[in-house]
Amino acid sequence: SEMRRRLALTVVLLVPLGIGTKFYAGPAAGWVRGHAGGILYVVFWTTAVALVLPSPSPWRVAGGVFFVTCGLEFLQLWRPPTLQTIRQTFLGRVLIGAAFDWWDLVHYGAGAILGALLVRKTARATSDD
Repeated sequence: SEMRRRLALTVVLLVPLGIGTKFYAGPAAGWVRGHAGGILYVVFWTTAVALVLPSPSPWRVAGGVFFVTCGLEFLQLWRPPTLQTIRQTFLGRVLIGAAFDWWDLVHYGAGAILGALLVRKTARATSDD
């Protein structure tokens, strides 16, 4: 369907955009590297889940992604050797993080809201097709 095509395109575009935040060196670089990627991470997963499971409401999907993402954030307080080894890799830092930060939870909330709005707008824009 047109909705799935648009969501898939969004997922594809969010990957380099999110990874790019980790290398950004312009104005507000600290915030972009530290928190903008977290917002995009949640938008990415909300969009990806909505692509695979188009039936649940965008708010339910975003809420589930927010819950899991917050769980991953709290998991960063646990430091067993296996997880520490994973966190030392770029992919590990991007996917599960390396250090707990309360502010990440706020940014995950923003990402969940933006992700739900994006999926909802995409659904509405394609419902006439």
